[in-house]
Amino acid sequence: VDLIYASTSTNVTTGPEMPAGTGVLRDLTLTGDQGLTLGAHVTVNGVCSLPGSDLATGSYVLTLGPAASLVESDGRTVVGTARATRTAAQSVNETFGGIGLEVNAAGGAPGVTTVTRVTGTALDINGTAGIQRYFDVSPANNAGLGATVVLHYDESELNGIEEDDLVGWAERGGVWTKLSSAADTTNNAVTVTGVDVFETLTLGPGNTTGIEDGLAGIPTAIRLASIYPNPFHPATRIVFDLSRKTAVHLAVYDVGGRLVSTLVNGVLEAGRHSATWQGVADAGFRPSAGTYFCRMRAGSVDQTMRMVLLR
Repeated sequence: VDLIYASTSTNVTTGPEMPAGTGVLRDLTLTGDQGLTLGAHVTVNGVCSLPGSDLATGSYVLTLGPAASLVESDGRTVVGTARATRTAAQSVNETFGGIGLEVNAAGGAPGVTTVTRVTGTALDINGTAGIQRYFDVSPANNAGLGATVVLHYDESELNGIEEDDLVGWAERGGVWTKLSSAADTTNNAVTVTGVDVFETLTLGPGNTTGIEDGLAGIPTAIRLASIYPNPFHPATRIVFDLSRKTAVHLAVYDVGGRLVSTLVNGVLEAGRHSATWQGVADAGFRPSAGTYFCRMRAGSVDQTMRMVLLR
């Protein structure tokens, strides 16, 4: 079946009209100007087109099937989480159904690769916020790729950053690396080269103090550095520094001091690290909106930061 949402009076949340089976929905079109919010996970197998307004995923995921494509226009995008899996061959440009990331790996074939795009959330790049879009890339082969990557963005996601100043950034193991980049502000794209290993990719300001050419700097102290975004929905990134190798316990607690979720519990090397809380308790349920506390215990340091979960 095909579905068209055409409301011009109110935002619509999807309900029983949305097929639950992953192979049923072909085209999904949003012509109405009031927006659409997912009420469940959805897989599109044809074209997902947004000529009218944004599609908000909330706590759910929009998945592009093997032959599906995403068609967004200026200021009308999927806000939240979109995902596509494709087989990326060597020296062939793969667009992942128009999800906003192109990969051409000249070194080695990435193979079956899943790209998860999150919009509406900016990552913390060494204390400076990037744009409100990032990509988690998970290939079958993740070594010696020698890839050229094109990251697309919408101007509504710039987060106050000048387009001419945009460069690519990669996070690997909690360490940010500035990538060799060329911005095309006419087509809202940044091309980065020499990507050998994939993890998390985003765009941010080129003047941010970071790690160049993959050389890691060692922090001068143990500290809980930042939580961004805060308030947040559906996820937030917690960044912390370690000046030496040490045991770390990083966890989320409610206002009553009860443990909600353990994010890190182990020995880590010196450097900048990060952990993501998806707003889910260790027991598997989604806690209610409200105030929570992130507590880090590392060596002699015991530090807590307040965080606010929205629903």
